[in-house]
Amino acid sequence: VAALAALGGGLLASGDADGTIVVWRLATRRAACAARVAPPGAGVLAVRALMGVRADDDGSSSASQLLTQGRDGVVRLWDLGEDGRLGGGESKGADGGALATVDTGSYSLCQLAAAPPSAGAPGGMGAVFAVASVDNGVAEVWDVRAPRAPAVRVGRAERDMLPAEDDPPRVGACTALSFAHAPSAQAGQSTPSLPLLLAGFESGDVRAYDLRKGSESLGATDARRAACGSAPFSQPL
Repeated sequence: VAALAALGGGLLASGDADGTIVVWRLATRRAACAARVAPPGAGVLAVRALMGVRADDDGSSSASQLLTQGRDGVVRLWDLGEDGRLGGGESKGADGGALATVDTGSYSLCQLAAAPPSAGAPGGMGAVFAVASVDNGVAEVWDVRAPRAPAVRVGRAERDMLPAEDDPPRVGACTALSFAHAPSAQAGQSTPSLPLLLAGFESGDVRAYDLRKGSESLGATDARRAACGSAPFSQPL
């Protein structure tokens, strides 16, 4: 088992190294569905449940869609039935039955991050996800509705930096990703939260990016110091 995702509604999804997703019914400990979602040579790197899309009778939320990421660089969006079946439950190969397929071109072992539902966007932001770029120092945000190119690229590609250039510092490949929302207020009036992408890198740095601007917004930390803007705090974390 290479990846797990709790789906709500008593269902759990597991992704295998051979490219198969199995949806399990926790009450019976039996499989509701098994489908190949990535080539056997690639396997499943990550599974993300898109929560908050369907409300259950008990008031809880369960997923109605899944994002799967293979080590072939392809992210696929799947419909998830209430019975736990993917794409109608038919196995037609890695792409058969998928609602959308996005070839990111990234073969990183960094797992994707799925954007959380947004109260300001009907249907949520479940079609949006982030992956590590093939370029060191860069992460990409994709929308499955526009799969030809990333919607946003954040960071600076180190291959474009001069040998003696070290501003911003070189951080290596992106190794971890997560979405967050930073509350914002102007003149005492609440405004919608700001979408942030948090990215961790090989160097130990963690950077936060304002996705509306595509730029670093909250500085960085390398586990020894935190920086806000360009001025680091003097005290260690």
